[in-house]
Amino acid sequence: MALLLVLFIQFFIVAGRSEAAASPHIRLIVTATAQEAEEVLAAVRSGKAFALLAKERSIDKSRERYGELDSADRRSLAGPLNAAVSLMREGDISRVIRIDNDHYALIQSIDLRNYRSGAAAFRAGDFKSAESHLLRHMDENPDAIKARLMLGEIYERQGLVEKALGIYNDALTHEPGNTDAETRRNTLSRAKKVPNLAALPKTVPPETTDTQEQGKEGSPRSLPGRGETALAGAVPLRMIIAGSEKKAKDIVAELHRGKPFFFLAHDNSADKKSAEEYGDLGVVDPLTLHPSIQDVLSTLQPGQTSGIIRLGEGSYAIIQVKDTGHFADAEKAFSAGNHQDAEQHLLQHLRLNPEDAEAWIMLASLYEMRRDSAGAEDAYYQAMVFNPRAPGPYERLGKIYLERRDYARARDLFGTGLRMTSSRRLFEKLMEIANISLIGTVR
Repeated sequence: MALLLVLFIQFFIVAGRSEAAASPHIRLIVTATAQEAEEVLAAVRSGKAFALLAKERSIDKSRERYGELDSADRRSLAGPLNAAVSLMREGDISRVIRIDNDHYALIQSIDLRNYRSGAAAFRAGDFKSAESHLLRHMDENPDAIKARLMLGEIYERQGLVEKALGIYNDALTHEPGNTDAETRRNTLSRAKKVPNLAALPKTVPPETTDTQEQGKEGSPRSLPGRGETALAGAVPLRMIIAGSEKKAKDIVAELHRGKPFFFLAHDNSADKKSAEEYGDLGVVDPLTLHPSIQDVLSTLQPGQTSGIIRLGEGSYAIIQVKDTGHFADAEKAFSAGNHQDAEQHLLQHLRLNPEDAEAWIMLASLYEMRRDSAGAEDAYYQAMVFNPRAPGPYERLGKIYLERRDYARARDLFGTGLRMTSSRRLFEKLMEIANISLIGTVR
């Protein structure tokens, strides 16, 4: 067993030598003189954001991205800059570095700690703390698009429509054409035009809904399930249960204002078990459902949402058939080795179903295969946001940290996996590996 453990550690240490996995997120400022570089450094130390100074003062092409370098730029850094990066920790800023007689540089290792703290607070439902961390991250990183999108979601969930619109417009100012920001802004803008509840669908009796009226003489039929594994006739379904007709009406009103079904299910469904899964029931056999739900389900196409379905005294349901076509296409492309098409289908699927942890994990796997460790890290974190009890994302992201030799972060992540999941023996073993490796770096 001891020999096996040593071999396991050595495997990750060797893998950790990958240049892509070791590359940090960095920003660069290049000036024409040493004096200019020293002035910029003084401005940074006085509190001005490195990113803004990169935009204003750098003569490098990266100034258009607030100095942030992509993976290709990082690989082509001059020798002195590479040497400086290798010694930096997250949040560090270098001294002035002479590149040649005509160019001087400063480097910042981008500090993502506030973003991660904000994401963790968001997952825990602590929106006040999440907002505080995200705003601090945005002060340090004015081009932080993902932080803005998360902050917009927080404002939406609090009913602060104007603030959400403002943050999405701000995101588009920094990244024109960002599809996520555009979609959310447009949805909210349309929702503001809904005048009142009188314009919304009225409550319907068990035998019909407003959506049934559109499907004349609808009969039960097979709807596409998840990938190739769904049984014939099985349906990928979300559901919200309301304890009163008024509550159900309020939820429908929110849906018409553009609030995502899965968020409303998580925050409002009286069925606590499915609420934890954002209303997702998985792929279900319609015959196992309430007869009133079966009747309505036969009229719905993938992506469609029902009206209010009365199940009994004091119990109402709203259902949505998930559109999983892009996920099925992604699985086929992935199996065929066509990873570019698989990625595009996954991104389309996740725009419709952002709570789908399995899709985030598949996307992360694609990024790992192309050695995009930053992309994989982001995708695994998204999987954790929506399914914090699934062990897979903790295990896989922890192994990425082991490959980077970031043993402290790996240990912390495995500790979180130990607390949040039931895979106790697995994470105890992984924490042991991280601890042994960490001790080795201290020595």
